[in-house]
Amino acid sequence: MGYVKETKRLYCKNCQTNVRAERMKKTPNHILHLLLSIFTAGLWLPVWLLIILNFDTNPLRGFTCSECGSSKLIKQKNIQKFVVKKYEDGTKKLIED
Repeated sequence: MGYVKETKRLYCKNCQTNVRAERMKKTPNHILHLLLSIFTAGLWLPVWLLIILNFDTNPLRGFTCSECGSSKLIKQKNIQKFVVKKYEDGTKKLIED
Protein backbone atom coordinates (compact mmCIF):
# COMPACT_ATOMS: atom_id res chain seq x y z
CA MET A 1 0.00 0.00 0.00
CA GLY A 2 1.18 3.44 -0.87
CA TYR A 3 -0.10 6.82 0.24
CA VAL A 4 -0.92 9.88 -1.86
CA LYS A 5 -1.80 13.29 -0.42
CA GLU A 6 -5.07 14.40 -2.01
CA THR A 7 -6.64 17.87 -1.72
CA LYS A 8 -10.13 18.99 -2.65
CA ARG A 9 -12.35 22.07 -2.22
CA LEU A 10 -15.21 21.07 0.09
CA TYR A 11 -17.74 22.82 2.33
CA CYS A 12 -16.95 22.59 6.06
CA LYS A 13 -20.06 22.55 8.26
CA ASN A 14 -17.97 23.77 11.21
CA CYS A 15 -16.41 26.79 9.45
CA GLN A 16 -19.54 27.31 7.30
CA THR A 17 -17.44 28.07 4.22
CA ASN A 18 -15.66 26.35 1.35
CA VAL A 19 -12.22 25.19 2.45
CA ARG A 20 -9.28 23.18 1.16
CA ALA A 21 -9.65 19.68 2.57
CA GLU A 22 -6.84 17.13 2.68
CA ARG A 23 -6.44 13.41 3.17
CA MET A 24 -3.79 10.75 2.85
CA LYS A 25 -5.30 8.33 0.35
CA LYS A 26 -4.22 4.69 0.29
CA THR A 27 -3.39 3.26 -3.11
CA PRO A 28 -2.95 -0.40 -4.03
CA ASN A 29 0.57 -1.64 -4.64
CA HIS A 30 0.28 -2.24 -8.38
CA ILE A 31 3.81 -3.65 -8.74
CA LEU A 32 3.03 -6.38 -6.20
CA HIS A 33 -0.24 -7.26 -7.95
CA LEU A 34 1.48 -7.32 -11.35
CA LEU A 35 4.12 -9.74 -10.03
CA LEU A 36 1.43 -11.92 -8.43
CA SER A 37 -0.47 -11.96 -11.73
CA ILE A 38 2.67 -13.00 -13.63
CA PHE A 39 3.66 -15.74 -11.16
CA THR A 40 0.10 -17.18 -11.02
CA ALA A 41 -0.26 -17.09 -14.83
CA GLY A 42 -3.07 -14.52 -14.67
CA LEU A 43 -5.12 -16.16 -11.91
CA TRP A 44 -4.54 -13.13 -9.67
CA LEU A 45 -6.00 -10.65 -12.24
CA PRO A 46 -9.65 -10.92 -11.03
CA VAL A 47 -8.54 -10.27 -7.44
CA TRP A 48 -6.51 -7.25 -8.54
CA LEU A 49 -9.47 -5.92 -10.53
CA LEU A 50 -11.79 -6.28 -7.50
CA ILE A 51 -9.27 -4.44 -5.32
CA ILE A 52 -9.08 -1.57 -7.81
CA LEU A 53 -12.88 -1.30 -8.22
CA ASN A 54 -13.69 -1.47 -4.48
CA PHE A 55 -10.75 0.46 -3.12
CA ASP A 56 -12.37 3.85 -2.52
CA THR A 57 -16.15 3.56 -2.43
CA ASN A 58 -16.74 6.81 -0.50
CA PRO A 59 -15.07 9.74 -2.30
CA LEU A 60 -15.24 12.02 0.79
CA ARG A 61 -13.95 9.53 3.38
CA GLY A 62 -10.86 10.66 5.26
CA PHE A 63 -10.93 14.34 4.28
CA THR A 64 -10.36 16.88 7.04
CA CYS A 65 -10.75 20.66 6.98
CA SER A 66 -7.40 22.45 6.70
CA GLU A 67 -8.76 25.31 8.86
CA CYS A 68 -10.37 23.57 11.86
CA GLY A 69 -9.53 19.87 11.40
CA SER A 70 -13.19 18.81 11.27
CA SER A 71 -14.29 15.82 9.22
CA LYS A 72 -17.83 17.20 8.78
CA LEU A 73 -17.43 18.00 5.08
CA ILE A 74 -19.84 17.94 2.15
CA LYS A 75 -19.51 18.78 -1.52
CA GLN A 76 -18.65 22.40 -2.25
CA LYS A 77 -21.51 24.87 -2.01
CA ASN A 78 -21.91 27.94 -4.18
CA ILE A 79 -21.42 30.63 -1.55
CA GLN A 80 -22.40 33.47 -3.91
CA LYS A 81 -26.07 32.45 -3.61
CA PHE A 82 -26.02 32.96 0.16
CA VAL A 83 -25.92 36.15 2.20
CA VAL A 84 -25.29 36.73 5.89
CA LYS A 85 -28.30 38.16 7.68
CA LYS A 86 -27.58 39.95 10.96
CA TYR A 87 -30.29 39.98 13.61
CA GLU A 88 -30.82 42.62 16.31
CA ASP A 89 -29.61 40.25 19.03
CA GLY A 90 -26.21 40.03 17.28
CA THR A 91 -26.60 36.57 15.77
CA LYS A 92 -25.79 35.86 12.14
CA LYS A 93 -27.32 33.35 9.77
CA LEU A 94 -26.61 32.30 6.18
CA ILE A 95 -29.75 32.58 4.05
CA GLU A 96 -30.36 32.09 0.35
CA ASP A 97 -30.36 35.25 -1.70
